[in-house]
Amino acid sequence: MSANSCEKRCTDGDAAKCNELGDAFEQGRGVPKDAAKAEASFVRACKLGNYRGCAGAGRLMVADSNGMERTERLSQAAPFLEDGCAGGDHRCCAVLGIMYDLGKGVEHNTERTAALHETACHGDVFAACALLADLYEKRDGPAADLERALALRLRACEGGEMPACAFAGAMFEDGRGVAKDLGRAREYYTRACDKGVAAGCTNLGGLYREGLGVPRDLPRALQLFEGACSSRTPRACVNLGQMIEKGQAMRADPQRASESGHQPCQEQDH
Repeated sequence: MSANSCEKRCTDGDAAKCNELGDAFEQGRGVPKDAAKAEASFVRACKLGNYRGCAGAGRLMVADSNGMERTERLSQAAPFLEDGCAGGDHRCCAVLGIMYDLGKGVEHNTERTAALHETACHGDVFAACALLADLYEKRDGPAADLERALALRLRACEGGEMPACAFAGAMFEDGRGVAKDLGRAREYYTRACDKGVAAGCTNLGGLYREGLGVPRDLPRALQLFEGACSSRTPRACVNLGQMIEKGQAMRADPQRASESGHQPCQEQDH
């Protein structure tokens, strides 16, 4: 259907065509890209009862075409995201959860944050599963639920949220919410590291340096720390500096140790 025909049907009250028109203007499909016209079409679709239009309007109000947050419009976006979430767009639920967590555009509300992340996670928005895990782990006293946090991180990891794999590995290494299991810690650190998550590489390097659940392998540890340090991960740089300073897997080099981010202790005269 042509844009003109679609626009006429939208004007006549066809909510689906308003949403379709919004998509066309947003993506430049058959018409020049026009964010303002896209938003107006989505808003009309939403007011006519199309939840996809609500989601589209909320999305355009939250961030510009470059993905930059539009802070001044978050409060305006909130009701559209609410309607999109209620209609079944779980990405809206996830974005709203972050807004409630940070108090951006809405008043901070931890319980609302958790409920929205729960809904989004059930809808396979795996980043929301990881954020919900953080909430369960950070709660104080009896409210903390480490077993639930681990289960959520494993779900997020399986869904492709690789930082969650590194966090799950740390829980297996430390025995938080589960019996300590260095083999599974290595497994999840490796999965994260293989996908470029520096924290996973750093933690995996720690296992190889200390021989925890794996044969001690200083060259491998050094390699992992070097890779993570190049991603500007402070702990990896410190570990790398310590190994270089001590001459582990290479000749001691205090100058390079200092440059890596670890300043060797200076002996003082007594």
